[in-house]
This record gives sequence, structure tokens and C-alpha cells, in this order.
Amino acid sequence: KVADRLRRTGVFQAVSLAEAETLGPGDTLDVTATLADLPPRRIGGGLEFSSSEGLTLSGFWMHRNLWGGAERLRIEGKIARIGGSPLGLELGATLDRPATFTPDTDLTLSAKVGRLQAGDLTLDVGRLGAGLAHRFTDRLTGSAGLEFSYARLNLGGGASVDFQHLSMPLALTWDARDDKLDPRRGFYLSGEARPFLGFDATGSGARLSLDARAYRGLGERFVLAGRLQGGVVLGAGLAETPAQYRFYSGGGGTVRGHAFQSLGVDTLGYRSGGNLFLGASVEARVKITDKIGAVAFYDMGLIEDIGAPVGNNWHGGAGLGLRYATGIGAIRLDVGLPVGGRPGSGLQLYIGIGQAF
Repeated sequence: KVADRLRRTGVFQAVSLAEAETLGPGDTLDVTATLADLPPRRIGGGLEFSSSEGLTLSGFWMHRNLWGGAERLRIEGKIARIGGSPLGLELGATLDRPATFTPDTDLTLSAKVGRLQAGDLTLDVGRLGAGLAHRFTDRLTGSAGLEFSYARLNLGGGASVDFQHLSMPLALTWDARDDKLDPRRGFYLSGEARPFLGFDATGSGARLSLDARAYRGLGERFVLAGRLQGGVVLGAGLAETPAQYRFYSGGGGTVRGHAFQSLGVDTLGYRSGGNLFLGASVEARVKITDKIGAVAFYDMGLIEDIGAPVGNNWHGGAGLGLRYATGIGAIRLDVGLPVGGRPGSGLQLYIGIGQAF
């Protein structure tokens, strides 16, 4: 348990514990810990290209063991949609401190500013937050925090809407999968309740979300996988709900076969995310060789404005995929097409690492 805690800090390259050969006074047993530090500083970068979003560049600088207590300071930035419009910018800093209050409780302080895409509109955001994450068991973790957020939704033509609110994110995750990168059996449950207090024109309420996944192996080569997602904003109307709390559907994380965030609602006079989301996905996975696998999938998603529901505000997508196993997870290639509900924009291609869920 001690070795696992030391490895989780991300500060050490190697951790080894050795018991003494004989007992000490009072029937105690000495244990010698041998630790090899990772380099204290690290830099990294990323390059992404999307046919619809353009080029994205990202990078970070990290300092491990900042004050000798395994603290980690990470500063990162991103420039998105290079060559497209509007240009996306993000800059953030995170300070993590392990073993705060208890050996299994981590403290995180964070700050972030940026310009994001929200459906067809742009969103200028700023956030300050502090939170605690606790590991109850090897499978069950929880977190609680406090955040202040500011966002300006740019409506075009010089018009904008400002959102300011204080929130308290509370989350629990129960991970009972046999393999996080390529599960064959078990389940995964993650839920978050985020009550928020709005200022000025921003409403007050709570955002609830759930992600449930289950896996069943059939023999050595077949796996059936299912996923249910849901979310709702209670207590605030859609116009009063912070723009970053609204739900969209479409893309690799929800409904493949449709463009990213392509499904929203139009009840505010522009395409916005909704305050109700339901999603479901099923996959049949088969291992062709030890390295190569194939997948057939179907996804569906529903987005609504609870205050003014509209009919036929769902979409579905289906397709086939290939997987190539590597040491860091399967390389994923999925090809999807729209198959129901709101019309899509044709064939969509997704490339990534690890299973879709």
C-alpha cells in the first residue's frame, strides 16, 4: 500500500520496498525503501489535425517535487483551430499536493483562462478552483471542490451574455474493470453533482451527470460493451444556465457518425446546448489476431431544453472500426455514418488511442 501511494505521486521512476531479515525490538520489522527520482522538470507537446477543426498545437511544462513534498506544478497551453475560425486559446496552471490531511487525499489548486467553442458560438472563460480527491479503496474514489467561474458567450454582432457563478463539484467513481485500457469484464460508474450559485443574470441550481459502462466477455475473442450517459440541469432555465454547463451530442465521446457537438437546441434563437442529455452506445468487439481486432457499434443521443421541448431532437450513428494493440492501449480507427433522427453530414472518421469507452 505504501509503494502504491509513492508511485501515484508521479515523482519516482522506481519504488522498491525490502523487509529486514530479522525482527527488531518489540517484534517490529524494519522496511527499507529504495526510491529513484524522475527528472524534476519535464516538457511535452502535442499536434492534432482535424478536417473540420483545423490544426491544434498544445504544450506543457511541469515541475515535480516542487517543495520536497512530491508537489507537482504544471503549466499548459493550447492553440486550436489554426487555419480555421474562430481561433481557440487556452492557458492553465495546476498545483497538485499528495497526502494532504490523509495519505490517500490529494489537494489540487487550478486556474484557467481561454476562448472555447460552444456550438456555433465562442465562449471566453476564466476559472479558479480548489479541490480534494480521496481514494477510499482501490476501486472507489471521490472528490469535492469549490470553483468560481466567469464566462462570456459571444453571440455575434457585438452582442454577448455574461455568466458568473460559484460551484461545488462533488464526484464519485467506482471502477471495477479488469483492464482500464481494454476491458473484457466488469463495470465503471462515475457520477457528479455540481450545485452552483449564480450572480446577476446567472441562475442557481445543480448540474447532475452520470456515466455507466459494462463489459461482458464471450469466450476468448468476443466482448460486448455498453454505455449509458445522462445529464440534467435543475433549478435554472436554459438562458440562465452557464454556457459551459449545457449539453451537446455528436462526436467520438457521444455519437459517432455525426460531427462534434452537432446536436443542440435552437430555443434561445441560436444553436445552444440543452439542459437535458441522454446517450447510449453498444459495441461488439472481436479479436482477429493477438494484435488486430474489429468493432461494430451503434450510438444514439438526445438533447432537450426542458422548458421548451421539441420533437425529433435525437440522432443515431453506426459503423465499423479496427483496433491494433500496443503497449499503451489499442490504436483506434472508427468509421461512422448517421443512421437516424436529425440528419448528419456524411461519413465521419475517428482515430485515437484506447477503446472508445
